[in-house]
Amino acid sequence: MTLAMKCDEEGDVGLVALSDRSGAGDTGSWTRPELAALTALLAGGAALRISGLTDHGLWIDEYGTWWAIAGETWRDGWDRVIAIHGQSPLYYFWVRLSTEVFGVGTASLRLPSLLADLGLLAFAYPLAIRLFRGRHISLLCVAAFAVNPHLIHHSQEARPYALALLLAAASFYFHAAAVDRGRVGDHAASVVASMLAFYAHYLFGILMLAQAAHLLVRRPQTAQAWRRWIAHALALGVLAIPGLLQIRSLFSRREALDWTPARSSFWAGIETASNLLDPIPLGAAAATVGICLLARRLDKPPARADMALPLLWFAIPVLVIGFAAPLAGIHLNHDRYLVMVVPAVALLTGLLLGLPAGAPLYRLAPVGVFLALVIALRLVPQAERSGGPFWWFYHQDWEGAVSKIAEGYREGDVILYRTGFVELDSVLHGTASAETSEFAAWPLLAHLPAERDFERVALPYSTGSEEMTALVRRLRSLRAKRVWLVGLDPVNRSGTSFRNLEEMVRRGFPMKTVASETYGLVLLNLMQ
Repeated sequence: MTLAMKCDEEGDVGLVALSDRSGAGDTGSWTRPELAALTALLAGGAALRISGLTDHGLWIDEYGTWWAIAGETWRDGWDRVIAIHGQSPLYYFWVRLSTEVFGVGTASLRLPSLLADLGLLAFAYPLAIRLFRGRHISLLCVAAFAVNPHLIHHSQEARPYALALLLAAASFYFHAAAVDRGRVGDHAASVVASMLAFYAHYLFGILMLAQAAHLLVRRPQTAQAWRRWIAHALALGVLAIPGLLQIRSLFSRREALDWTPARSSFWAGIETASNLLDPIPLGAAAATVGICLLARRLDKPPARADMALPLLWFAIPVLVIGFAAPLAGIHLNHDRYLVMVVPAVALLTGLLLGLPAGAPLYRLAPVGVFLALVIALRLVPQAERSGGPFWWFYHQDWEGAVSKIAEGYREGDVILYRTGFVELDSVLHGTASAETSEFAAWPLLAHLPAERDFERVALPYSTGSEEMTALVRRLRSLRAKRVWLVGLDPVNRSGTSFRNLEEMVRRGFPMKTVASETYGLVLLNLMQ
């Protein structure tokens, strides 16, 4: 007897015992090699996500997560998130639970994201089966999920994207089930998953528009089905009210949160979408499929495959963020804000790779090319550039730089810092609240000894005339004997890098740089 996976006609998955001579049609039973391949893909994907989890120091946004859970009580965390962050407290409470159990550290801060993305990887096969009704294509979807560099990246950062992606995938699974079967339980599960994804990250609420568009494509056929979908929509609206109230508050201060460059919405959206599609390996896999087409070895998608849902999952967020967001006065064309479409990209990639038919060589060639090229052209070069596995934001060793300052700090010294938070401008102008000031300086405060006093001055995030006037005024009021200049080197949206700011500071003080060190992307200069 052979243990194999089998999916029923509605896409539900289970293990069944079958004879060794059982057939293995596209919606039938699994063979041992196929189960071995699935196991290898899941194990390999998990290894990619776990590898190097703590090899790099926290990057700037992860310090924002740390600050959110650094209060003494859970209520402090709630208040901090509502006051500063653009999401609900849901993700931050999960991180708080992790740090309560394991203590505060790089691993415990990133552990919730790692667990969420491992869950998404495990959920890839049931999701693909639900949509495509074919075990071979679903296996290839797992391959696309396993090596997707965007998913690997978000599994290794203490930010809410991995959790939101897992919940979004569950939302689409139960949405598809509700469309197919119309069961009350599927509707309820879809509502719960959709709301959890929304409260994990508010931008993921856009995905409900994609599901609404899909419902219009698949149009319910009975009055009872329509009544259930109306109840479904009403439940979503009621449960979203607390989040919508917070979004209204965020909208009132949208200019203070707008850190992305203002670009043409159409071309910026196309550029962002192409980044998420990973065109090089996907194009090479498509070329392999083309060769199979020329050899007349191309198969049709499985009967009843729902290709509309992943297509809308990808297209609707790109359109909404690319065109509607600038009208609201804030620009969101950035990979992290469109990461919600990555599971759809992986599903469509698996569908493409599953088209070749015939002999095993034709069926396996596209996925072999795809895996080889993703590893060779995406994962390995990224690891070499960043000094660690698959890390997009190069090493930011704030702990090392700040420890150096604490070690050498003397009375009369001043620390000028530029952490990279957009809130730095309000701190410089003196209009920031105490919470905002602490948040903007947290990469320093998290590592400076609490029992000592340190004179700190925020450098601006942007470098408009108002910011530079305020900086010059603040510098002239100081009577510093020495200056510690610490900050990130990347060029900001105004085109001014940390090194340019260094020159401006030097003109404000009759000092010269006597020591300069780098801690990854964090630069530290001592001036006297």
